[in-house]
Amino acid sequence: GLEESGIELVLHAKTPAEKLPEEDETADLVVSVFGIEYSDLSKSLPEAYRVLKKGGKLSTLLHHRDSVVNYMSYRAYNEFNAKDIEAVLNSLLMISRERDRSPSLQALKDNAVAEEHRMLLNQFAEQYMSNKDPDTANIAMFEFMTHALRLFKLLGEDRDTRESFIQQLAIEHRASHERYGQMMAVAMDDQVIDGVKSKLRDFGFKEIRAEVIMSDDKTLAWKLCAEK
Repeated sequence: GLEESGIELVLHAKTPAEKLPEEDETADLVVSVFGIEYSDLSKSLPEAYRVLKKGGKLSTLLHHRDSVVNYMSYRAYNEFNAKDIEAVLNSLLMISRERDRSPSLQALKDNAVAEEHRMLLNQFAEQYMSNKDPDTANIAMFEFMTHALRLFKLLGEDRDTRESFIQQLAIEHRASHERYGQMMAVAMDDQVIDGVKSKLRDFGFKEIRAEVIMSDDKTLAWKLCAEK
């Protein structure tokens, strides 16, 4: 285990890679697993060099442009339908507000406005949830609709609970879309990884090695290592 190895492991949450809290030449190993590529490499790489002891190692896993993860991110990013998402969120909000105007859940079923928006949600559910084939289904919108329909289980709750659910749903899925875009933006091809290796040399690193990590003939990531 880690205790028996004598290794002292320090994890820094919410710490920019461009400004590490460690003193100069105090680390034997700096590790990044799908993280450092989101930073400004012109600052984070020399920062890693600064905290490493002489002979210390930098070991990273980086997003590969041709990886399965990048492909799935590209697919999910382009599956998002902003117009339909806004329409669904609006229908959820309208149903929630009509719930406040209805004396009971039973009465809500006879509310014309609520029924109109319920039917609209059913149409979106049929559009995005009927295809369950992972190769052809719209996974991003399937997931969104799965979460959206949970509102119906909250119709017995107060208005604040329902509308907080709708707001959080909007925030989470917009954030997911942004994350997919960010991951695609930092994924590296051969040319980009060669540029990173050049930067490492400029900052003083040696023994720089980059290799592609594969599994079942599928690209997973870049493994990039260097030594001070």
